[in-house]
Amino acid sequence: MVRVMAETRERIEAALSSIDARDHTDLPRLIDEIHNLPPQASREMIRQLGREAGDKILVLLTLITKSRDTDLALVAVETMASIKSLESALALQEIIKTASDKKLRKEAKRSLYRMKMAGVEVEELTEEETPSPERELMPRPRQALVSHIDGVGGRLIWIVMERPLGALSLVALGITDTEGIKECLDVNLGKKRLKQELERIWKMEDLTVVEVPATYGQLLVREAYQRNLKAGIEPPLEYKKWQKAMEEGEISDTSPLIYRELQQEEVRFKAALLLEFVDFLSLPEFSSWFFELDSVATYALELLEARQSKIILSDWARREREARIIGKAVEGLFSGDYPFLFKRRLEEMAYILWKTDRREEAKKALAAALALGEDGDQSLREHPLISAMVLRSLNLAIQTIVAGSSKM
Repeated sequence: MVRVMAETRERIEAALSSIDARDHTDLPRLIDEIHNLPPQASREMIRQLGREAGDKILVLLTLITKSRDTDLALVAVETMASIKSLESALALQEIIKTASDKKLRKEAKRSLYRMKMAGVEVEELTEEETPSPERELMPRPRQALVSHIDGVGGRLIWIVMERPLGALSLVALGITDTEGIKECLDVNLGKKRLKQELERIWKMEDLTVVEVPATYGQLLVREAYQRNLKAGIEPPLEYKKWQKAMEEGEISDTSPLIYRELQQEEVRFKAALLLEFVDFLSLPEFSSWFFELDSVATYALELLEARQSKIILSDWARREREARIIGKAVEGLFSGDYPFLFKRRLEEMAYILWKTDRREEAKKALAAALALGEDGDQSLREHPLISAMVLRSLNLAIQTIVAGSSKM
């Protein structure tokens, strides 16, 4: 037993010597080894490490307070009180705020009081700072990646969730801005496997992926869920176990990320940018930005009929006739809340372009977004990007219609 204790102690000390306070996924295994020691031996080891390691052991002690062994957790709290530092006092405050075990919170309060008597000063906790004890076990977003948005407002979101004792899960969601969360998958991963999985995501073909703040990824998921509710569409069952964690915490800044990089005034009044919007449609990320055949078939047939008409018109009159058809299509397609959705797509895509070092294209995308809806339907009909996108959709629809007719 002495040999087992010595080996366990050596492994813990080796881990403590290189630990990063934000990355302690290897320690849960060591905690299990401490649990497997006889009760008296495990308690003595914790106390001895506390005396010798000081603040460095706080990460380990904090994890032990969240373990299944209440007696050992109480010893960890007691040991924290022997480390008379501000960091230890703050760790005790966190236990008081979040621990679900009443005995543990009571012991933490006693330990904190003893530290105050020893001269360690910390701010008093208020009732407002004391959240529900269940937050102790609440997974928290640690990292988030998002893909570009496709032509129907769909994108992928990956969120790394940190669970109790440093365990990690990768939650992958497929969302659209009209129907909300369509897919949800999750997998539990170790640090090494997570790194490999994220590298695989970065290298996925036909997807442009960028990292966003973890809370912003959380915000996008919340917004998507609200669309589920609005559309009356049930989210996937797999999402249910993450829903509470996704809704936990307040997100103060909910504006699109591009506004943290660019000011509206910087691009709003640059008319030259508006004239170059059609360049977007040649970018890989915009290749699917067109309307499906079912939604444009009526307008496409009208445009096809105009082009095949045997009535002789001047070039100007022919262009005017096509422009009227395109304008009518714009009014029909960009109705309801679609202009708002389209604006948000452009804002999100502007950030994708910005983060992939296409700064001028990002400015154009933001300018296109800001130009939407300022003058009602007139601004929609005269918006170069919208006109180009609708014309592309009509031309693709005409190709499909003609190809179908030739086979009959």
